Amino acid sequence: MPIVEVIGMVKDGFQFLNGIMTDLQIGNLMRLATAVIISGKFNLSGACRVWLKKRTVNALSHCLMKSKFSLNDAMKSFHKMMIESSKLQGGRFIIDDTLEHHSRLCKFIHGVFKHYDHVFHKTMPGKCLVFLYYCEGNWIKFPIGWKIYYENGEKTKNDLALELIKEALANGFVCSEVLADSWYCVNPFVSGLQKLGLIYILDCKTNATIRVKIKIKNTPGRRGRKRTKWYRTENIIDYMNKHGVERTIGFTGDIQTAKTEKVLYQIKETICQINALDGMHKIVRSYDPKKNTTKFLITNELTWEGLKVVKEYFKRWIIEEFFRNIKQQLDMEGACVRSEQGVTITLLLLTCIDALIHRKIAELASLNPQSGAITFQSVIRLAFLENAENFVEKIRSEEGNIFLNKWLSLLRKDSIINRIKKSEVVYLGLGSKPGGAENAA
Repeated sequence: MPIVEVIGMVKDGFQFLNGIMTDLQIGNLMRLATAVIISGKFNLSGACRVWLKKRTVNALSHCLMKSKFSLNDAMKSFHKMMIESSKLQGGRFIIDDTLEHHSRLCKFIHGVFKHYDHVFHKTMPGKCLVFLYYCEGNWIKFPIGWKIYYENGEKTKNDLALELIKEALANGFVCSEVLADSWYCVNPFVSGLQKLGLIYILDCKTNATIRVKIKIKNTPGRRGRKRTKWYRTENIIDYMNKHGVERTIGFTGDIQTAKTEKVLYQIKETICQINALDGMHKIVRSYDPKKNTTKFLITNELTWEGLKVVKEYFKRWIIEEFFRNIKQQLDMEGACVRSEQGVTITLLLLTCIDALIHRKIAELASLNPQSGAITFQSVIRLAFLENAENFVEKIRSEEGNIFLNKWLSLLRKDSIINRIKKSEVVYLGLGSKPGGAENAA
């Protein structure tokens, strides 16, 4: 089904670009965003096809590659729109990176390097992107920004993550806590968060060590060198087996509904100093008896109980849902853009689409709180329904026959694809051995 006009969600949401881009550039981005939402493919030729060739591939490509605008101004305006429209008061910052795979034309795509993918356990070509995601309450969630990680570059992923957090705080966001996985549980990142005065919950690796104080009795007349270290190190697994009180968390049973009690995790908590990190931390060991897996969560908020630490860290899974949506529903990996500006505008476009979809979810949930929030896919279906209604109205209008004839003609034209003619094999020179004329001579 062709696209008749820009859907209302995109038309209202892209108004923050007024004054930063020209009307023609904003129109091209809105058309491309509508095509991505409805068709589910980030393909310029496909976008032109569903718009019945109203915008050519060259026009959309020129908009991505050659548009003159300031990305910083666009992101500041986007942040201002989300803060004011959602009336943000303070939420969680979630940091994580993802690998945008590319199997075709890899060497022509900007930012593609060889990276080790921990999902497939092998080295694959792709762009490594560090994202900062925002979550407040049950319904408000959207990406704040991103950074491209370059292999053998000057900045590490921790540096890029701290830059994203500092930019978000400078633009008016209020952070209640920072959530990240074990790859960011390193001292440069932790010390950077401590300098910013932020609370954080991180997943600690199992090979971490704990500082244990050494108790030495005062013996008169003791000889020898003065002791330089008054502590020893112990593995975090062995340390947590000895310290802390074990508790069980889960869902309680209900006699009236015959609902049985369900155990989720067995947790232990204690306060100590991790050898590789600065300052004291609360460590919460979370053991899943069903999967037989153990996680060690650390936080610098020593007053929090273990249950609260585990419940807050559950929110980190939101950014994994974001990665799934932009890859499967919005086809992020289908955007094979060769220039740095093209990659930047593509990521800006996907960021805006995800934010607008979740803002729509929050609006519908606030109108009917009892039914709860709808899914990401439901908003896409509503956008498809809106386009179908516009399509029917277009057919019923006075220009309906002209529109239908153009659509059918384009379908007829695109349905026939001729096979490429193979070249005929001919003699290239004299001689029966490799080398041709030289061997013959």
